Amino acid sequence: MEAMKHFRKIGWEEESENTSKKVAQSDYNETKKLRTKLIQERSSKLSPLKKEIDKCEAKIMHLEEEIKAKNEALIRISSGNDLGELQRLSKELKGDEETLNGLYEQFESLHVKHDALFETYEEQLKNIQN
Repeated sequence: MEAMKHFRKIGWEEESENTSKKVAQSDYNETKKLRTKLIQERSSKLSPLKKEIDKCEAKIMHLEEEIKAKNEALIRISSGNDLGELQRLSKELKGDEETLNGLYEQFESLHVKHDALFETYEEQLKNIQN
């Protein structure tokens, strides 16, 4: 009879341990699914922003090269007597520089938006782990 009580007690303890392991495994799987979902969502939100940032950066680099070339042409023309060309290039440069400033503002705005969104998702992912 004493042995029977002992076995029942041990059996229930083992059963209790198995249940705890199943609950822990289930929690782990749910956490993993939630993390995966958040990471995919983050990627789908940040990817278009990253593409816009890359496009904006390419436009900036291209425009900077154009401005550099026009400045060099302006220096060459300024030593001559072609006032029409000098005025045309000066106007183009002014327009290009305004466009460039707008692109820099857009670039900064996109970066701020990207970084804020990234931080939001990072915080959510951190909270899942804790």
